[in-house]
Amino acid sequence: MFGDEPYQGAFRAAAEATRDRIRKDRARAPRALRKVFTVVANRLFQPSLNAGEAFNAAGIKDCTLRAVFKQATGIRLSRYIAEARIEVAYVLIVTTSLDVTMIGEMVGYTYHPTFADNYKRAKDMLPSDVVREPLAVPLIDVETALKAAYGALDDGAMVDHLEDLMRLSPTAAKCIRERICPVETEPPVIVDGARDDQLKAEGIWQEIRDLPFA
Repeated sequence: MFGDEPYQGAFRAAAEATRDRIRKDRARAPRALRKVFTVVANRLFQPSLNAGEAFNAAGIKDCTLRAVFKQATGIRLSRYIAEARIEVAYVLIVTTSLDVTMIGEMVGYTYHPTFADNYKRAKDMLPSDVVREPLAVPLIDVETALKAAYGALDDGAMVDHLEDLMRLSPTAAKCIRERICPVETEPPVIVDGARDDQLKAEGIWQEIRDLPFA
């Protein structure tokens, strides 16, 4: 939906915390309701999504489960969807320079007054009343930072950004060079033919790799 937009990375980052909360709510919910949370997480920003559509898409026809949802979360599904969208909108308002109306559209509202009403209900203020601090120009844009975190940044781009950062901060550059080329190094400990630093690195990678994604 936002594949060509400059704020795609910011939107994805803003949405991730909310989607993570939905996953946690799903894990705690009664089994009969779990598919509802999956539908909400996957279709949260589609304007057509509402409580009725979410229950239908989850294949839930038992009306008593709507009351069960409220017992499990403390609010009705319609409000749950609205508050999830508003939380993402709030992050975008305070972390980007995007127009507020555009942010409302990004999180699923095609009619701005509806977005404003839901925002006020959730945050006790209108989105236009949020104080937006002037944003500093990032040294590395969001898209590049995310690519680097995912290991998807090519070597040439990574070298260019490192060189830019080292020029901006000579002190940091000196520390980086000293770590890369230390004056003195302790002899490595050999364990069954493997260096201890290699074993540590492999152990850390194994822990990261084994973390559950969903």
